[in-house]
This record gives sequence, structure tokens and C-alpha cells, in this order.
Amino acid sequence: RVAALAEPAFSPGGQLSVATVGSAAGPPALQPQPSLSGMAVTDDAMEEALGMVDVGTLAELKGVSRLWLVLARRVLCSRLSRCEGQSAPTQLAEITDLNIKVLVDAGRPWEAAAAGRMLPSLARLRWEGFTVNVAAVREVDLDEDEDEDEDEDEDEDEDEDERPFLRGPAKTALLSCIEGEGEATLKLLLAAVACAGSGEVRGIPVQMMRDDSVSELILSEQNIGVQGGMLLAHLVPIMGRLTSLNLSGNQLCGLDDDDLGRGTFTAEGITAIADALRVNGGLTSLDLSNNALCGVAQTWEGQYGTYTTEGITAIADALRVNGALMALDLSSNDLKDEGVCAVCEAIQRNKETKLASLNFRNNGIGPVGANAVAAMVAVTGALTMLSLAQNMLEEDGTKAICEALEQNTTLKELDLRGSNIGGSAGAKHVAKMVGVNSGLTALDLSNNYLKDEGVSAVCEAIQSNKETKLASLNVSENGIHPVGAKSLAAMVAVTGGLTSINLSKNDLTNDGEDMTGLKELVAALGVNGAMAKIHLEYNHLDEQAKQALRDAWRGAPSHLKL
Repeated sequence: RVAALAEPAFSPGGQLSVATVGSAAGPPALQPQPSLSGMAVTDDAMEEALGMVDVGTLAELKGVSRLWLVLARRVLCSRLSRCEGQSAPTQLAEITDLNIKVLVDAGRPWEAAAAGRMLPSLARLRWEGFTVNVAAVREVDLDEDEDEDEDEDEDEDEDEDERPFLRGPAKTALLSCIEGEGEATLKLLLAAVACAGSGEVRGIPVQMMRDDSVSELILSEQNIGVQGGMLLAHLVPIMGRLTSLNLSGNQLCGLDDDDLGRGTFTAEGITAIADALRVNGGLTSLDLSNNALCGVAQTWEGQYGTYTTEGITAIADALRVNGALMALDLSSNDLKDEGVCAVCEAIQRNKETKLASLNFRNNGIGPVGANAVAAMVAVTGALTMLSLAQNMLEEDGTKAICEALEQNTTLKELDLRGSNIGGSAGAKHVAKMVGVNSGLTALDLSNNYLKDEGVSAVCEAIQSNKETKLASLNVSENGIHPVGAKSLAAMVAVTGGLTSINLSKNDLTNDGEDMTGLKELVAALGVNGAMAKIHLEYNHLDEQAKQALRDAWRGAPSHLKL
């Protein structure tokens, strides 16, 4: 079924797919099929009946059996590629015309790009009264989107984000390739570009993507916008080599996350991308951060827009069936609890998920969302990195996450920085977790106002855990004073696996008045031979204290940050 759906619908009956029908020399002869009335049903009758079936169903039928494969192919190819007065093509090289509107309406826009790659004789795309000259489209320079006669001052005043996706000489040249009455629709223009366009549109390398010649695409902050997202949905599904795609900061939902708060939310672009994720089985890393996926953008004056889950729900639905993604970045999208719950539930239900890295940083997640994350973590064995930084977990949310991790041995990196985990109250739940967890190797608790009480609880728990694998600990910006410094020193002295610790932006010496904690830390560094990097900047250290630390330090001088 999967192979049948992935095969282009325009594949002729004589073009056998090895993946579907093996190495058969040709299509099997159609045998008479029984009908409900007991009368024989001929292949002609079946083919005529299938002529009334929609494209999506016909594509599904190709996966039923060899007989249905050949029959559905004939019907589809005839519907999509048959020219008036001629028989249906039997080979890819015979296809000169393609009804692309039928395919786009069936939710298969990527077939436009597939046709551009696979059909050497393709001359025309058909679209309800419009005909696209494919050869002419290939000559259009998509890079030429600036009008030379356009007033420069007006161009400077025009917002980059508000410009049409296709404009200027490029759009004019593209429209000249299309014959028909009235104005060509955006969907037709995008299909034409995906099929035969050359060059780049807002950083999107159309021809390279269509040719499947790149494995990694970094398209961050290219002002791709909604229409660019729709174009990507035409191209990404046919890219078998593509493994990494970065779309960070591209206003994919129409909102500009800048100081002014501009634009209008629409889910059309992100929904198209979500649909592409259902088809592409090779993409392993996707960055959708900072795209206002829930209709809300943050400005200096506050929140702009109205919250909606339409965009993130589309992504969540794709995550239910996508079994290839290993890294997903959804940070800075104002998902809030409802959006995060949708994503976590989808991941939790996908038994084929391979997701190993998940970034939820800066999404306004509270205790409710944290509980959804905890439920997902408890059953998702592939996850090794989780970021919940800069949210609003509070003590209850922190407790839920930590309880889920008490028995988890697969998660290696946990980022809770700046999350308002509940200060020292939340720290006690972190302490309980690190006291028994044997999987974590990196923990970031920076900027959480743990104070001496919280950091002491965490350090004592690490110190007591004989199975700990913790190698990196960040407790910077936590209001730690000499008492906390002593707890840190005691932990460092006996935790041989710890190789990196960040203690910067605290007050380990009480403004230089109390050096007891620092002295114990110096002694601990003299004992711990594994420590390779330590940050102690902004701790009111005088030159004498700095020299004592240098004398005790065993690692590379450049890794002692004072």
C-alpha cells in the first residue's frame, strides 16, 4: 500500500514497478471476475466502472494486487495523460500532456515535480481551461524577481514579508508560458514552477530539489512565507536523498515574529508541509522553530494575533504516521499546553516513531503541557534529547517530568533552563530524579533561581547516585552563594564522570566576602582528574582566587573560564 501511494499516479500500465510487482516480464492477463449477480465482469466493464472512482482511491487500489495495479494504472494514466483522439500512453516517454489539476485536487501536488523529473517528453500541463508550455517554463529565470523599472524608494519601503512570492519579471515570464482565459491561479503557478522551474525562489533551489541532488537544506530566515511552504510541499515528497530541512523563522503561517507584529494567520502553508511529511520517508531532521505555528507572535508591545491549533494540529497528524523523523525543533512557536498536548499525543500513538531529539523551548508550556510531555517520555524509548527550556513548568510540571524520568534510561540530555521550574521547590523533584536516574549525561538547570537550597539538593542527589552517568551540569544564574558552593565542591570531588560544569553568574563568594565555598571547590578540582571544562565567570573573584583556581586546574588552560 505504501509503495502504491508513493508511486506517481501518471505511471502507465506498461511501466512496471519492480517494488510493487517484482520482476515480472509484463502485466498479468486480466481474468474474468465474479460479480454479485453471478454474471462475469470483463476488464472493460471494470475499467469503465473505475472511471468514476477518484484518484486517491485508484492509487490505493494499486496496492491491492497485481491485477488491480495494472488496471488502476491504465485508468489513471488515461484520465491524466490521454490526448484527444489517441490511445493512452503505455510508457513514461510517451506522455506529452498531464492534467495536473486533477492531481493537485487529489492532494498530490508533488506529482508536478515528479513529472518534471520523470517524463522526458512532457510538453504541456493541463488545468481547466489553461495550458502550460513546459519547455517555456524551463527558460524562466526565477531569480529575476526584481522589476528594474520599479521605484527604488518604494522598493525600500516595501516589507520583505509582504511581497508576493512570485513577482516582477519572473512572474511576468511565467505567465507568458500559460495560455487560457482569465487569471492563472496560484496553485497552477506553483505546479508549473515545481514541474519545470529553474533557479531559486526566496532561497528555495527549485531545480536542485526536483532533481533530488541535495541531502541537507538550510532555508532559515528566507521569508519563504505561506506560498513558499506550498511550493516546498510540491518538492519535498519526491526527495529521497533529503535528510535534513531547516525552515526556521520563515513566517510559514503568515505572521511576522518581529517587533511590529504584522501579517494574517493562515494554515495553508504549514498544512501543505505537514502533508509532505506524510509522503517523504527519508527526512530525519526538521526545524520549524520561530514560525508562529499557532497564530501568535511576540512583539515588544506584547502578544500579536489570536491563538489557534490549526497549524500545529496538521503537524501533529503527520507525526502520527511519519516513522522517519529523528530530530524535530518546534521551539518559539507559542504552542502552549494545547499545542504541545497534540504533538505529544501523536508521538505517543506512533509505534514506528524514531524521534530522538525534541525541542519545545520557549512555547509557554505550563503544568498541563508538562504532564503530556511526561506521558510521552514514559513510553517513547527512542528519545535521547529533550528541551523544555524557557517555559512555565512550575513545580507541578517539573514533578511530572522528573517522575517520568526516574526509570527512564534512554534520555541523555535534558534542558530545563529558564523554565521557571518552581525554584528550590521544583529542584527537589529534579534531585529525586537525578538520585536514581542512570541515563542522563547532560542536565541544564541554568537561570532557575535554585538558590543554595535547590542546588544543594541536586548536588547531594548526584553524589549519592552510584549509577549516575552525568557528564555535564549547568547551574549558572541560580543565586548560588558559599553554602551552595560547598555542596557543589563535595559533589565535584567524588563524581568522576563529570567533565563539564557551568557555575557562572552566581555569587559563590558573597561579593568577595566569604571564600569558604570557593576554597572547597579549589580543593575538589585538585582531586577530580576528569573535569575538562568549568565556567566561573561573573562570580566576584579577585586575582588571588583566580590564581588558586589556575593552580588547582588540571585541564587545558583555555577551558578554565574565569
